[in-house]
Amino acid sequence: MGDYRKDTIIKYLENTEHTCESFKRLQQSLYSSQARKFCVTYKELHAEFREWDYDYDVQSTQATMFEIFYKELFVNFYKDHFVDKSSSSRLFNDSAFVADFYDFFDQCFLNVEDHSKDLFFKEKSREEYIRESIQILKARSTEEIKRWGEVNQIDMNNIFFDGNLPKFLGLDLKNVEIPGNRATVSQGSVMKAHGRHTSFCPSWRFIIDFKDYSYHSLIPGGLSDRRFPKDKYLGDIENYFTFNYRSGQI
Repeated sequence: MGDYRKDTIIKYLENTEHTCESFKRLQQSLYSSQARKFCVTYKELHAEFREWDYDYDVQSTQATMFEIFYKELFVNFYKDHFVDKSSSSRLFNDSAFVADFYDFFDQCFLNVEDHSKDLFFKEKSREEYIRESIQILKARSTEEIKRWGEVNQIDMNNIFFDGNLPKFLGLDLKNVEIPGNRATVSQGSVMKAHGRHTSFCPSWRFIIDFKDYSYHSLIPGGLSDRRFPKDKYLGDIENYFTFNYRSGQI
């Protein structure tokens, strides 16, 4: 995976006087330095996203727009150099390839000083690839652009039954909107791999304040794996997505 999340964390740690609250803000960060680097590197792309704060909030439509651009850039590049368009699209949509190895692809476009990568741009320049992907994005009707939360969803199924029981039993949560993406500190990478929907998301957020030995904790579920009572099985779902930490003393 790329260094974007690590770089964001290091920059934050270097420039902030830290408290529990500052660490909560860091764990909640939906800022994508990946998106920013693309926009800074290419002025034409920046013009399309200059009003965006590079946050992958579930309400953001610009996050969705950037992902449309990014997919088209990936598919066009791979179909020209490696596999056909259909296979390129499947790599992006139906595998963990992008989630795991996106940085190698990004460096072809962002590390412009590395002339060894010019091998890929003899017939078509980086700028042409960027321009073509922007044009595809522009061709999409604004009514088609959904909120990021409508696009970046996953079912949170009971780990044993894996979504195979009727909905009325309440063991699963369907169409859960996931904030963040592959490059944000609060990672929200949703993908399809080996025929199954899966994700890279935080499974536990935890902070300890050594001043008073208090803890602040979040888990994406509840405090029990038993269906009843409901407030134990699903009790922390809302807290998890609103970053409402449980606190106590060690």
